[in-house]
Amino acid sequence: MFQRSPSATYSKTSSIGTNRAAVVISTGYYYSFKILNDGFVSCLGSNIYGHLGDRITDDKNTP
Repeated sequence: MFQRSPSATYSKTSSIGTNRAAVVISTGYYYSFKILNDGFVSCLGSNIYGHLGDRITDDKNTP
């Protein structure tokens, strides 16, 4: 399991919401996934083959 460093700093990002930070980031060729500090997962990018796991194949430019 991943552990946060007590000295970690986070940049504010409006696209994932207030008081949220990405604690794990994983990328594919045309898509990315972020595990947020509240346990939710944020996905964006090409979804032509359903890589984003949202049951549709529309691309997402924002989480």
